[in-house]
Amino acid sequence: MEISTVNSVVVNAIAITNIKAVVIMSSEYRERLEAYFAVIQQARIMLAKGIIDHSDLIKMENKMAKKYCIKICSLYRSNDLINRICRGNMTHDLEVS
Repeated sequence: MEISTVNSVVVNAIAITNIKAVVIMSSEYRERLEAYFAVIQQARIMLAKGIIDHSDLIKMENKMAKKYCIKICSLYRSNDLINRICRGNMTHDLEVS
């Protein structure tokens, strides 16, 4: 006995009409990112050496992001919101008793 298979679906559950292609980064944007990262790296070195403080680093980062047209929501922006030393309920230098 042969079992036949028939498509009984009237309408597809997922409409595949608005497919967006992945856009490859342009060479111009990549050059701007590389320049931005070079400036931010130098600013972090200056912070580590005590030449500037953290507020100066934040100001520099904002100015450089504007200069190199890096949007505030970009993944490439220097975002220290989750990289704080004291962001949990325990510090890294105290033992838990």
